[in-house]
Amino acid sequence: MRNTVIILLLSIVLMSFVNNGYDRAMTTSMEQLQEASTKENFREVANRFDRIAAKEKDQWLPYYYAAYVKTILATMEKDPSIKDNVLDEAQSTINSIKNIDHDQVEVLTLEAFVNMIRISVDPANRGQVYSMKSAEFLDEAAAIEPDNPRTVLFMAHLQYGSLQFFNADPTPACEKFSQALKMFNDHQVSQEPFWPSWGKDQALAMIKQCEG
Repeated sequence: MRNTVIILLLSIVLMSFVNNGYDRAMTTSMEQLQEASTKENFREVANRFDRIAAKEKDQWLPYYYAAYVKTILATMEKDPSIKDNVLDEAQSTINSIKNIDHDQVEVLTLEAFVNMIRISVDPANRGQVYSMKSAEFLDEAAAIEPDNPRTVLFMAHLQYGSLQFFNADPTPACEKFSQALKMFNDHQVSQEPFWPSWGKDQALAMIKQCEG
């Protein structure tokens, strides 16, 4: 009995140590993400999340942030082939998430984001195909959680891009950005550590652009 208790206590201590190691690594990486401003910074942060994911294979958030940072990194690339390669990395990381328990809405929205950036490589030839792919991911996400602010934000982005392409009045998309901002303000943030909460700054920037 005494040996069983000792083994149980050792297991609890070991698990606490492992969890604390994960929490520390994620906290440090999240802080570096907040401070990142150059391609080199973002690449370093993406690599950090990749390393965490390699160790914590049952945790979806390191994969999620690795893919998210790679997508941001792709927006900073001017060379179309490099941009596509980075987006391929992001998509591959998202595919890894699908093998483990994850939040479907957040991952669908992130996948829509990746496909939207694909458009920017060659808007004339890619616009229709990748807009449709992005819309499918967002529609699926919205059917599950209609008030997710990131989903609505990218719906607005997609609509804004389409209206711009056809030189149409952007007002409907601008109204959707305002709807997204309200959702960011009202949305109950998950108590889960490191849960996605980004996007409000993008909504504010687009509203300002609409007003400009």
